[in-house]
Parts: sequence; structure tokens; C-alpha cells
Amino acid sequence: MSSDEELDRAIVALRDAQTPPLPPRLESDTLGKLRRGRRRTNPRALVLKLAAAVVICVGGVALYRSLSPSWRPVMVGPTTTRPETPLPSAAPSSQQAVPTPAPPLVENGPPRPPSPASRVVVAGTWSISGTVRFEGEAPETQQIDMSAVRECAAQHPDGAFEETVVVNDGKLANVVVWVRPEDVQGLPATPPPRDAAVLDQKGCQYSPHVLAVQVGQPIAVRNSDAFLHNVHAMSIDNPSFNFGQPTKDPGRKAGPMMLPEVFKVKCDVHPWMTAFVHVIEHRFFAVTREDGTYQIPPGLRDGRYVLIAWHEKLGRQEVLADVKDGKAEGADFAFRTR
Repeated sequence: MSSDEELDRAIVALRDAQTPPLPPRLESDTLGKLRRGRRRTNPRALVLKLAAAVVICVGGVALYRSLSPSWRPVMVGPTTTRPETPLPSAAPSSQQAVPTPAPPLVENGPPRPPSPASRVVVAGTWSISGTVRFEGEAPETQQIDMSAVRECAAQHPDGAFEETVVVNDGKLANVVVWVRPEDVQGLPATPPPRDAAVLDQKGCQYSPHVLAVQVGQPIAVRNSDAFLHNVHAMSIDNPSFNFGQPTKDPGRKAGPMMLPEVFKVKCDVHPWMTAFVHVIEHRFFAVTREDGTYQIPPGLRDGRYVLIAWHEKLGRQEVLADVKDGKAEGADFAFRTR
């Protein structure tokens, strides 16, 4: 085999071993030097040198791949330079991409209701008012037998009567009515009153028979009778209380009530004495008077609201009320005996 054939085979082996291929200029320079040195070098020695060159090239390629992109040399003409890492305080060059802040998002839908932390109290000079009627024949009011307790009977010469269902001229008393927002309609935030809601014991009956308080509001239990009463709250979600008041007491505080709940209060000394406490999240509530009317405190925005009415025996109802320009429509209720 001639030296030219051996050289050609070595060149082919060199090209096959290049992964990835060398730059054209570097390859042509290498092959040119090999061809020029063919005449001055023994062919066998030339093949050995060429094999060594192949090994060096393969090792160089493997080393190149193992380097991270930031440390790979950049080919600049016949020489190589390693790019310098810019200092943190250096300003970005004109060739570097400067991130552009994203444009603010714009929502085209209806405004979201404010979060509880950002709600503010909206002052107003009007409120929702309505009437709760009783349809059908009113049940006969039951008289309470207090003859076993002389002190109690003495305070009711005409007799004492239950207050479970109180109807006057077709209107229903002792109904709790409150506002619940519909869908995303929000209610203004209202801090609980500092003054305690009073539950009195007078003539061996609780007054009022139905007491509505706001979450966070304390209750003051008063004894207007000059003899023993026991106050036993049957609450579950709120702090329960059970204490005696042996004589007149201007008011003993209980609570405050921390969660929405309806619970019963009874007297363990006089079993006919019962009352109900209704705890509501906000201040937009009322209890119907003896004439069946109610008035929710002012401060609501115009909109559509769900009004809920609750009675201890007749159940619960809901109506939609539209409030606009300080006037409410659809705020009346009608109950009947089950």
C-alpha cells in the first residue's frame, strides 16, 4: 500500500471520529499540514501521529461538551477567548435582553366585592322596613299557671300568658328579620355595639321573649324580681352560661357571643320561663314589635337583598327585597300555622 493510500485512509478515519465536526477552517488547516508533512515523514510514523491526533480531537470534543454554556470558549477567528462575567453593578449591554414589565391586567367584568378587611361602613338615613302578617285563624294564647309561686302570681292579677305565638290584628310579634347578601352583594362592615343587650327577668318572665344580638356583643342578664331566678343558656357554638340571681340584680354580663346561633334560655327554678337569643353576623336585623312591624338599621347600599324571617314555632322564610333610592319593595312576610 502506498503512503498516499495510507494517508487517505487516516484522513477518512479522522473525519469519522469528529463528533461534532471540526470547524471547516480548522479541519482544512490540519489536513494541509498532514499532506505537507507526508514527504518529510515516514508513512508509518505519520499514521501513528494521525492516530494520536484523532484521540486528541475526540477527547477535546468530550471536554467541550462537559463544560457549562457560560464557560465554553467562544471562537473568534483563529484564537479563542473566554467571555468575562459582568459585575453585578455593571449596566446591561446593548446586546443583552432587558426584561419588560408585564402590562397590568384589566378586568372587563363586574367589580368584585371588597374583602372583609377593606369594607367600610356606609352611612345612610334610611332603612328597610316591613310587616310580618299572620294568615288564618290565630291560635289561642295559653295561660301560664303561676299559682304554685305566690311571688310570681302576685305580679299578674289578670293572669300571665305564653309568648310563643303573639298575634295582634293579624300581625305577628317576636319574629327576627335580618339581611343576607345575595350572590356577590356585600354588606358594609359593622363593629359590634359596646353596650350589652339586656335580657331582663320581670314577673317570672323573660323580657324580651326574643333577643337579637350581633356577633361580638355581650349580654347583660338583669333580675328585676326580688327573689331567686336561675339563668341557663342552652348554647352550643357560643359560650354557655348558667348562674343564679337570688335577688334584684342590675345586670350580670355573659358572653360576648362569637358565632351566629339561635339558642334557648330557661330558668331551672321556674320551668315556664323561656326565651330565645338570636346571634347574627352584622347589625342589619330587627325583631318585630307587637304590631308586626320591623325596621332594620340604616346603612345599606341600593341593591337586591335576601331577607330572612325566623319564628320559634312557625319556622323560617326568605324573600327578595329590591332597595333603590332608600325604598324597599318586597320586604313583607306572611306566616300561618303549620
